[in-house]
Amino acid sequence: MRICYSATKVHKMSGARSRKISTIDPRKLIPLVGQAQHVWGKLMWEALQLHRSSTAENIHPENLTYGAINFAVTAQSLEHWLWKIAARHRFPGMTNQAEFRTTVADAVPMQVAFRDISNTFKHGEHRDDNWRSGKVELVQFPGLTGTSRSCVLIFDSEEGPTTTSLEVFADSAQQWGKFIRNSPLFTLLQLPNAPFSKA
Repeated sequence: MRICYSATKVHKMSGARSRKISTIDPRKLIPLVGQAQHVWGKLMWEALQLHRSSTAENIHPENLTYGAINFAVTAQSLEHWLWKIAARHRFPGMTNQAEFRTTVADAVPMQVAFRDISNTFKHGEHRDDNWRSGKVELVQFPGLTGTSRSCVLIFDSEEGPTTTSLEVFADSAQQWGKFIRNSPLFTLLQLPNAPFSKA
C-alpha cells in the first residue's frame, strides 16, 4: 500500500505498522546534511574535535564528555540513515534490520555502546539494551600516560574490551568508513574526504 501526500508517503512494511516517510530533503532542517555520506563526514569531524580535546594540554571535561555524547548520537544516526538505504534497495543480507544491526556491530564493535549512550541521552533514562553492563567513567589525574593530559574517558564492559577516549572515536569512525566501502551501500554513496587521519 502506498498513498502519496504533498510532503509524505505512507509506507507499509510487512509485519510493521504503516508509517509516514517524508519526501522532503532533510537539508530543509539540517543544512549540509542531506545524505548518509554527510552523516559519516560529521562523524569524522567529531572524531577530529575529540582528538584535539583529548590531546590538549588543558582538557576541559565538558569538551570531552559532551563531544562523546555527540559522537554517540551521530553514530546511531548514521546507522539509521544507512538502514533506510539498505531496506529501500533490499541489498542481500541487509533486508532485516536486526541482521543489519548485527552486521554493523561486527564491523564497528563500539557501536553497541554508542546506541545505549545515545538512547540514554535522548530518552532521559538508563538504557543498556545493547552494551550490557557497560559504563563510561571520566577519570581525572595529572600526567596521564606521561603527558600533560589531565582527564580521559574510559569505556568498560564485562562483555568487551576496555578502551579510552584516546582511541575509541578515531577507530570507530574509520571502522564505519571501512564498513561502508566494503558493503553494497558504497555503490550509492560518495564518501567525502576524511577530515581525520590517526597518526
